[in-house]
Amino acid sequence: MWINKEVNLPEALVSAHRARRLVIFAGAGISMGAPSNLPDFGRLADLISGGTLRRTPDEPLDLFLGKLQSKNVEIQARARTFIGDPLSTPSPIHTALADLFSSAATVRMAASTVPRMVSQWTMRARQRVRDDPHDQFAVVA
Repeated sequence: MWINKEVNLPEALVSAHRARRLVIFAGAGISMGAPSNLPDFGRLADLISGGTLRRTPDEPLDLFLGKLQSKNVEIQARARTFIGDPLSTPSPIHTALADLFSSAATVRMAASTVPRMVSQWTMRARQRVRDDPHDQFAVVA
């Protein structure tokens, strides 16, 4: 289905959306840049390290984090500090993804981003349905 001169959505995608079977897989990249301003995985690993270790450019990030853990670095606590910034807000991409679903109950999303951000997306979808119960967010041909 052509939605404009440049974008042709596969029929399987449109059908899944209409049948409420659409699942979105969103990578961390959608939370980089303003207004979310979250780091990519490499930068997050460096922030977690806090100078404890310096990783080599080709070192796998999971291996680097394992080395930090062996040095008793509190990886999860530090990660929460860096990705839990209260000033981080959903981006237009987050909003557009939330807009694909008719209600919070119909959201099917696998995201490698912050759970709080996903919660904000679904709250947005829920609020919009509350504001307009007839809004079905149908794909327009």
